[in-house]
Amino acid sequence: MSVPFWSQTATITFDEFRDNIRRRVLAAIDAASQDTCGHVDAHGWADADLPGLFEAIDRHAGKLATKINDGSLPGSHRVRITM
Repeated sequence: MSVPFWSQTATITFDEFRDNIRRRVLAAIDAASQDTCGHVDAHGWADADLPGLFEAIDRHAGKLATKINDGSLPGSHRVRITM
């Protein structure tokens, strides 16, 4: 009998997890700026902003990874994040 895919635990590295969050947050900031200004070139961040943004995103990604690994988020039994 096969095991359903949703009952198996996937493993990703913290770097993969963090980088995915970084990409999504930056895309969301751009989308909010573009929606507000009504122009596709209205980017919500510049290269000079990245160190500060990444510091905050990375800190939160670490907290979120801990919650996922300790099973305190719904569905977190499906994934492990290697730190």
